[in-house]
Amino acid sequence: MRKTIFLLVAMIVFIAANFVTADTREIDPATPLDNYISVGEWNTPGDRDGWDTDNQLDGLAVVGGSITGTISGAGNDPWLEKELSLAAGAYINTPAGTIFEIRIKYGADAALSTASAYAYFLDSAVSWNPIPYATAGEIQTDGQFHVYRLTVSSAIGNGIMRRSRLDVTQGASFPGLGIEIDYVRIKSPAMADPTYRAGQSFASMNSLAEWNTPGDLENWTLVNITDEEVAGGYLTATNNGDGQITKDNAAGLPQLDLDSADNKIVEVRLRRESSDATDLQVFYGTSVTPGVSAARRIVFNFNTVPTDGNFHLYYFDMGTESAWTGTLQTIRTDPSSAAISQIEVDYIHVGQIIPEPATLGLLVILGLAFLRKK
Repeated sequence: MRKTIFLLVAMIVFIAANFVTADTREIDPATPLDNYISVGEWNTPGDRDGWDTDNQLDGLAVVGGSITGTISGAGNDPWLEKELSLAAGAYINTPAGTIFEIRIKYGADAALSTASAYAYFLDSAVSWNPIPYATAGEIQTDGQFHVYRLTVSSAIGNGIMRRSRLDVTQGASFPGLGIEIDYVRIKSPAMADPTYRAGQSFASMNSLAEWNTPGDLENWTLVNITDEEVAGGYLTATNNGDGQITKDNAAGLPQLDLDSADNKIVEVRLRRESSDATDLQVFYGTSVTPGVSAARRIVFNFNTVPTDGNFHLYYFDMGTESAWTGTLQTIRTDPSSAAISQIEVDYIHVGQIIPEPATLGLLVILGLAFLRKK
């Protein structure tokens, strides 16, 4: 009997272990990131772009769109570090599905095959979370630029990044080895004002709210929100506590096919008071899992919401949500939970990322040329 129980327990542990999703690493991925938050671009000569702390790196210089240097001293712990600006609302959400990407060139050295390279993320609880972007045997030794992409399977630390550190080599010493970094970028399921790759843009396939008609709330229900006014293309109001802006199918919300690639991104453009230090959230219910629930939401931690009092675009990648399936039944935006805060919402859109018209036209022309050649 005991043997049978032991075998059953062992089988359960084995099955559970095999269902654990691991982080994934890619080298020179075929598809570039379509949008991202830039953590380092180094496009201004002499400007280290906030990467002002370093260790065992000599001659760091920014030139030609890259930061370059040489591993110095013992060469066993070379790193470069950047503190993000909370004042600018520049902390970054890092939930499951966050992508870290670096384009870097190492000097040609076959011994690099024994080394690994890490990205360190300091969260808002001031805990470092190291994750390898290249393990032993993955650092390319040909002396050329390569892109290393890391996709995390679970939240990094407590899900908020306030500082980033690049440990360009670990596990061995490489004094005198040159490095050159082109960029460091992060794509998160929840981003403020993301940068779109050249030739890409967000296309709104479905407008859920515009508020372009004065006085027309467009059947949206407001909870803990007062003094509402629709004018000038905006919904303006006072938030009182847990503010909620909700619409469902009965009120005219489109029954969108959430399994379609056309409906994977939600964008909300709004502004709040600069003193507002509360989270921004989007909840949803579907035909498969109806109703609003904390289990079906994406959260902008307040540390990642810009605090300048201006309009910002908030990007929610619903494609990372397993419950975003079936048809849309309810959507709710919680712009603030401050006791008293003025809010102004421009629009709520659902769509996807597509090539810009000029790029799309070029692709069509190239396609037709290819067909004629055939």
